[in-house]
Amino acid sequence: MGAILWMQQFVNPVLDQAAQWFSFFAEDTIAVLIVTLYLWCFDKEFGYRMGIVLIGGSSVNGCLKNLFKVPRPWERGVEGYMEPLRKSTATGYSFPSGHTQIAASNAAMLVKRRHKLWIHVLLALYTVLVGLSRIYCRVHTWQDVVAGLAVAVVCVLLIDMLVVRLMKTQWGMLLLIPAALLMMVFFRDADLYKSCGIVTAVAVGYCVETKWIRFDVKAKWWVHILKMVIGIGTVLAIRLGGKALLGTSLAADFFRYHLMGMFITCGAPWLYQKLFGRIPC
Repeated sequence: MGAILWMQQFVNPVLDQAAQWFSFFAEDTIAVLIVTLYLWCFDKEFGYRMGIVLIGGSSVNGCLKNLFKVPRPWERGVEGYMEPLRKSTATGYSFPSGHTQIAASNAAMLVKRRHKLWIHVLLALYTVLVGLSRIYCRVHTWQDVVAGLAVAVVCVLLIDMLVVRLMKTQWGMLLLIPAALLMMVFFRDADLYKSCGIVTAVAVGYCVETKWIRFDVKAKWWVHILKMVIGIGTVLAIRLGGKALLGTSLAADFFRYHLMGMFITCGAPWLYQKLFGRIPC
């Protein structure tokens, strides 16, 4: 809590807005945009790898939060603590920081794809600023942030290595399903069920897409724009419409996010093949 209380002396409207923006750029909306951009437009295999690293890491993060059960800073009754910013994005327990982990995982995976030094520097700066923003917003302690960085490094190394091996066999990705279901048995948490819904969908969707759809990402620039508009619009419709129709139970959250994952991995590629498959590149 010491870092949060120390940062409070610098609180002002400009830094408030900056911190909230940096925090926003480590939320799931941005992660979905990056993953789908690769999956649908640039590099399908890397898109799968990045998507599973991010969502698999989120599942691990959910397990750790429910294992340690560290309360959020505002729940600790510390004297002098100010009301947090972006409190609605700080769900569940505090340790480790999910936003910091997502930012570090995004950066680490993109470093593997982009080899220019200036890009690496920007990605490192992005990760640090997201971590600091979570402390400034008073939703995480420095210990949460450091732990999020550490978990991200481990998850990127291990999960990406595992995924690369699983992708070498036709049905290998299906091995992710029992791992996700096992986590759901031990930890009944809404964020974890959402993550596991996507993990199981990606496992199935990858097998379906590579076996029967075989989507080719190459297309004209305006086709890429249409793919992103149609795809992201449909994902949002499933996310928001599913919540309105099904409610927010654990089962409903799992099913809703499973549908989102199935659309991203095989529904959208099938649709794009039908709509744009005959347009020359």
